[in-house]
Amino acid sequence: MEYTIHDTSTNGASQRLYQIRKDGEIRQTTVVSAANQRFSPQWQQIKDAFLPVGFPESVTEDYLPYQIYDSLQAFCSSIAGLLSSRAVLQGYGVGDATASATSTVLLTIVQDSISRLSTILFASRFSTSLSPHSKRYRLLADIFNDAAMVLDCLSPAIPTSYGLRLTALCASGTLRALCGVAAGGTKAGLSSHFAKTGNVAELNAKDSSQETLISLLGLLGGTLVIRLTPTPLPTFPTLILLLGLHLYCNYLAVRSVRLRTLNSQRLILITKTFTDNTDYFAPGRPKLKNPTDLRSKLTLAAIAGRENILFYNSRRQPSCSGIPNTVLLAPPFLALTSRLVAPDVTLPALLKIFEREPFLIWLRQKREDLPSKLVWKEAIIVLKQGVTSEDIVKAWMLAEYIEACRQNRIFVVWQAGMRGVVEEEMMVLLVRRCVEEFGRVWEERRGMLVGCGWDLNDGMLEEGGFRVRIEEGVVSGVEQKKME
Repeated sequence: MEYTIHDTSTNGASQRLYQIRKDGEIRQTTVVSAANQRFSPQWQQIKDAFLPVGFPESVTEDYLPYQIYDSLQAFCSSIAGLLSSRAVLQGYGVGDATASATSTVLLTIVQDSISRLSTILFASRFSTSLSPHSKRYRLLADIFNDAAMVLDCLSPAIPTSYGLRLTALCASGTLRALCGVAAGGTKAGLSSHFAKTGNVAELNAKDSSQETLISLLGLLGGTLVIRLTPTPLPTFPTLILLLGLHLYCNYLAVRSVRLRTLNSQRLILITKTFTDNTDYFAPGRPKLKNPTDLRSKLTLAAIAGRENILFYNSRRQPSCSGIPNTVLLAPPFLALTSRLVAPDVTLPALLKIFEREPFLIWLRQKREDLPSKLVWKEAIIVLKQGVTSEDIVKAWMLAEYIEACRQNRIFVVWQAGMRGVVEEEMMVLLVRRCVEEFGRVWEERRGMLVGCGWDLNDGMLEEGGFRVRIEEGVVSGVEQKKME
């Protein structure tokens, strides 16, 4: 038997064919792939120096547009940085005969100290939000950096009396510290997203090479710009133009990213899409109206195009059909008990409904004038120990499903078995019925999301950090306090 062995380089530049004859003879042929025939060996080496091995197969489809816009914004930022550096030197007293080296050193110490304290405070407050909202904080990082450049350029014109110039320079240092935390934290998440084959370290190394090259080009261009803008009059229009281009390119870069993980905003968009495309009055149970059309609305690109990058509150949502206004995810158990109002539901009844689920859900009710009009303002999702990321997505969608069923008055269809039940008890029965029905609904939705490319196992939804463990019976030997 004869064999043919294809030996392809990881960068796809060349391919060797080995033909194994029956008698054991080996014949070798070198084939250059069609995609790389237009590249000379020198250009191929340059390509390998700045792009990851195996490009484009080793990275996601949104890697290239992101890097193009990111390189453009880095070029603009490099030139603007030279203008701000010149202004900072003037603010420190360069060119001023009355300035001393000691005062400059003390000014630098104060600025650096405040900057480092700001880094610690910002990291402790927002570190858990960087990964779930990486696109927002990636853009905010450059907004902080641009604001710092503006303050730097204004510093020479600010008087030194009353510490005004010192305040401006310290404020710019604080903004740069915020930029460093936000940019550094989000870079790890974005690199992990782009690396299809787990080549995160190589991706970061090649990204550093690209940044170095762009910075060198920016220095060359900035040298010319500085010579053409020796006074503040042409400097500020040039700075505003560069910063405008910088932010616009950065916005396009962030907008081009199509993350596979689910944060609260992306999950809200997905659940609203399911709600708008579900027939809640179909015989038997709610059914999807047009699954084929629905899949096109649930793709990574479709959801990414609908994301609000900057102005979005992950805790409060606008009131719309099927979506609770507020979702409390993984709060302490007291947050649930404080919102259970008798006779709507009792805690033992709620525990019984969700005894087989790794979570507890209740939607808080706000009464209007008539008893039949109920507006559920918020969903409380308490997580049990052992819950997975996929379970959290399921809990969020179940809360939406219960609210959508209530708003569409589907319990009227179920009333045949509920006659004589008061409305407060009917709400408990509605939740129980939705939990029973949602098992089949979830499998359908889960399969559709996985088919569209969403990663349900890498959740970025949790806002609280609490878990509950539920045991039957009363634990003895523990001091008990009655809750009012």
